Amino acid sequence: GARGARCRQRPSALAPRRGDAVTLVVRTARVGPTRYADELNVTRATGEGDGLAFAPSWAILGPALRARREAAEIAAAFARNGGGSRSGCADAERIEGEAWGAYVPAYLAEMRRSYRERRRAWVALLARESVTLLCFCVDPERCHRTLLAREILPKLGAVYAGERTAAAAEALALPGVSR
Repeated sequence: GARGARCRQRPSALAPRRGDAVTLVVRTARVGPTRYADELNVTRATGEGDGLAFAPSWAILGPALRARREAAEIAAAFARNGGGSRSGCADAERIEGEAWGAYVPAYLAEMRRSYRERRRAWVALLARESVTLLCFCVDPERCHRTLLAREILPKLGAVYAGERTAAAAEALALPGVSR
């Protein structure tokens, strides 16, 4: 009721306060030849420095990558066989879906731990005006970069502005200007 409307959650120590001038604008993109002035590689394999605070551990990444490979092999066999039975495609979707279902809570738990243990990296990220989080995953909907950008960082005051694509970057590129 009216009383509930007056109650406010205690703000996070890192969330922007009223009057703060900077709100982090977060975009995501696939690691590739396109470079962004505000990029932060958040991959376990090639990330460095503060980017590693946001990368999944090998403990959760390994099983997810194995499931993704298995699903891709099943889907490729399904395509080679002319797509006869839908069961091959359904098996691939089930395998990847189950892996993602296990990955999401594990990654969120790792990020809660990272927030406690690597606070400096989180403060540095949230102090930026913009960032493009980079990862190798082809599908941004099943990638930690999007979980971080869409689910975690907005809870700390950031704004998610979507996935950048190489085609969109090319269309916007001006000669001699990096994006």
